[in-house]
Amino acid sequence: MKILTKITNLGVSNQLDENTTRRVRIVNQISIFLFVLFVLQSTVALSLGFPKITVILFAAVSLVSIVPPLLNKLEMTIASRVFSISSAYLVLLCQVLVFGPELHIQFFFMSTVAGPLLLFDKEIGIWKWALVAVPALIWIYLEWHFANIPPMVHIAPNAIFWARITNNLLLFSIIFILFFTFTRQSNNHIEDIEQHRMSIETLLKEIHHRVKNNLQVITSLLALQSVGIEEQKIKNLFKELQNRINSMALSHEMLYKTDDLERIDYEAYIRKLITGLISTMKEPENEIEIHLSIKQVYLNIDTAIPLGLIINEIVTNSLKYAFKNNSGTISICLRKLNHPNFLLEIGDNGIGFPTSVLKAKRRSLGLTLIQKLTRQLRGNIVRDTLKEGSNYIIHFQEITPKS
Repeated sequence: MKILTKITNLGVSNQLDENTTRRVRIVNQISIFLFVLFVLQSTVALSLGFPKITVILFAAVSLVSIVPPLLNKLEMTIASRVFSISSAYLVLLCQVLVFGPELHIQFFFMSTVAGPLLLFDKEIGIWKWALVAVPALIWIYLEWHFANIPPMVHIAPNAIFWARITNNLLLFSIIFILFFTFTRQSNNHIEDIEQHRMSIETLLKEIHHRVKNNLQVITSLLALQSVGIEEQKIKNLFKELQNRINSMALSHEMLYKTDDLERIDYEAYIRKLITGLISTMKEPENEIEIHLSIKQVYLNIDTAIPLGLIINEIVTNSLKYAFKNNSGTISICLRKLNHPNFLLEIGDNGIGFPTSVLKAKRRSLGLTLIQKLTRQLRGNIVRDTLKEGSNYIIHFQEITPKS
């Protein structure tokens, strides 16, 4: 089997594209098939006392069949395909001369129709159809010619009967061996594809990991820069900027820590995001609760990052203005509507924004960011005035990445 595999891969190199590589292997397998077939047929012809011309004919064809792999070795892939089909036609002609045309009609159609269409695309243009049409016309003539005339080589009826039985057994055996070889090669190819896929996944995880680390470096630099700032308002601005960057870093972190590199489990993401915001903005003994109603919502990174920034801004506002005595509830309900639509209900049960703060925030970066990001998600945002505290209803769509 190792020899068959080595011959099958003769002429295969990294410089060939996938389609050409597949065709090179098919040509080599056809050559193996024809060579073995005619060596065995020559042996059968000798043992059954066929005329010497028959043995010479079979032996000559077997030598012709080894030319295509040699052409592949010389990187003459198109010539090897033409020669392979031509040798297949020569094989069929020999079969007709010896056994008559009726025995191998099925193999003829496989060679004249399937062969050129399988082995050629646009490399030889109209000549591909010539390889189909010309042998078909020859076969029709031979069928007519041998309708009332015996084959050109006279063989005793008993000998030709056993020759035909042996020939069919050999055909079956060789096809089985080639099928086994092809299946083994296909399995190896599947393993190569799987290894390639795993390499890509590893690379993507490494990319997400590095992006997350780079974003963390930025937040660390901002933290160091804010150390020397005495004005609390400016320090708070630095902290808010750090939180925004952390919300983006968290998306990349969740992608490389899970098996799914395309979608983020958004319930786990929001829980981790809000927990981080509470720990950085409130005292450790706070009594702020998180109520999440999110089930089986997975979003791609193009949707997860802008939505995460929106949630970060709204929760930050709640933590800054809504709660007295560090106690209260932040509620988030996210559910999927008809594809690709989603509904997000987010808010708190606090005191709401004071009028002065609300007027100021209309001109703030946070509110501007929320509005722009909502439009980016092809959605809209409205305040829910029926609930206590500050609450919002956001309709948005999942963003499909452009290919």
